[in-house]
Amino acid sequence: REALQNAVLHTDYSIRGCTIQVAIFDTRIEITNPGSFVHGMTLELAKTGVSILRNRVIGKVFKELDLIEQWGSGIKRIINISKNEGIKAPLFEELNNQFRVTLYSRHHKAPKTTEWENVLIDYLKAHKKIQPKEAAKLWGITERGARKRLSILLDKGSIIRLALSERDPLLCYALST
Repeated sequence: REALQNAVLHTDYSIRGCTIQVAIFDTRIEITNPGSFVHGMTLELAKTGVSILRNRVIGKVFKELDLIEQWGSGIKRIINISKNEGIKAPLFEELNNQFRVTLYSRHHKAPKTTEWENVLIDYLKAHKKIQPKEAAKLWGITERGARKRLSILLDKGSIIRLALSERDPLLCYALST
């Protein structure tokens, strides 16, 4: 429900001939809506709860109907529901001026965490954030290897990137919940 509401709320209705598409498969549901993120917005920011509302009128109606609790909570809520249900983390993609959310069924259980993932999760619970250089020291591997592992966790939805780009000197990561 949350993903459908987000699609209606954030669709770029100025794109002619495009509609919200819902594709239902045996193991997943894909919800695709016209329009990528509003200028200045990124997926990483959206995962932290930052929201730039594209359709204010629809937003006000949703708020008055209690369909949304607060601005910017949609993606975080989708991730948390999947995690709490033990379902594979949803996939969020920007594709050719479209945004797609892939929600997996219970047949796609979340993979078990590895020892190195647990070490990082424990560290982040205590320290809130980590830079790639610190992660390399924590795991006893190269910084390049740490970046690969952090990328894996980012793709799984376990962590979020707290920077605008991969090259940001202040790049760090935090737990996604």
